[in-house]
Amino acid sequence: CVSKPCQNGGSCQTSTSGFTCTCAAGYAGSSCQNVVDHCKPDPCLHSGWCVSTTNGYTCQCTSRYTGKNCQTYVTTSTAQSTTTATPTSWIKVTQPTSWKKITLPTSWLKVTLPSIAPTTAPTDHCKPDPCKHSGWCINNGSDYSCQCLSRYTGKNCELLASASG
Repeated sequence: CVSKPCQNGGSCQTSTSGFTCTCAAGYAGSSCQNVVDHCKPDPCLHSGWCVSTTNGYTCQCTSRYTGKNCQTYVTTSTAQSTTTATPTSWIKVTQPTSWKKITLPTSWLKVTLPSIAPTTAPTDHCKPDPCKHSGWCINNGSDYSCQCLSRYTGKNCELLASASG
């Protein structure tokens, strides 16, 4: 352990075979050299977007699903108020304030929800992977880029790099 072989905040203990690293959360490997990707395999259902965190993952669900793995379909439930003159409906939405109260007059219906904005799921430009020849896809939010092996070039690593000299 004198050479401090444990990386990324791992702690070292001397053992009969040399050393053993106890890795910090989010790291693995004999020297804690690997970042743990909690999104492989992807646990998010129904086109949810997985974000790997130090201690696990979170799923960013599309507007129609909710739950840790986007497993629950968002439905509308109805409840009656204590008076028969003004029925009330409760609608579940996937906003930070997840319940909105809507009062429905008995003769007509008008619903105004100024605080609810339409949401769309983030686009994963790396699904399916556009990078050829074992290139590494990097999702930049609104676009993507490919990290190509040294022999290839082009937006999608589709071109053989010319030999120099």
